[in-house]
Amino acid sequence: MSTNSSTLNITSISGHSHSITRRAARKSSSIGGSAVLECGVPFVGGQYSEHIISWRKQSIEVPVFIQFVGLPAHIDAGYENRIRLLEQASIELTDIRGEDEGWYECKVTFLGENQGPETNGTWVYLAVNLFLGLQNDGNYENPVEGPSCARL
Repeated sequence: MSTNSSTLNITSISGHSHSITRRAARKSSSIGGSAVLECGVPFVGGQYSEHIISWRKQSIEVPVFIQFVGLPAHIDAGYENRIRLLEQASIELTDIRGEDEGWYECKVTFLGENQGPETNGTWVYLAVNLFLGLQNDGNYENPVEGPSCARL
């Protein structure tokens, strides 16, 4: 997995300085496989008890996963029974499909009177590999119906 990061320093109206760090990463998986999409957000000693975790896919208007701490998560119908929250704000996506490929953005919004309007997050590009399978007779079998491509 390759990772890039950038930090933006902002000063709020009250004069407090805040840093917002955004990272970008790349993950890959095969059709039917699974992938863990990490959200690089520091949870320092449980300091942020109230927060909202949100994962969006770049071409989908509503989050594919959103959860206010302590409440059940809302999961987009296309991801139901295939996505689960792991440690911190990372998620695991299972039974990966070709249409899962793309950019995902994680945001954790911390809610609290002493916190500024900080939103931390990570962009993760999920590449979905479509493999051609070699049969015992030496012929190739394409498990994907219709037009397809393969990454080598």
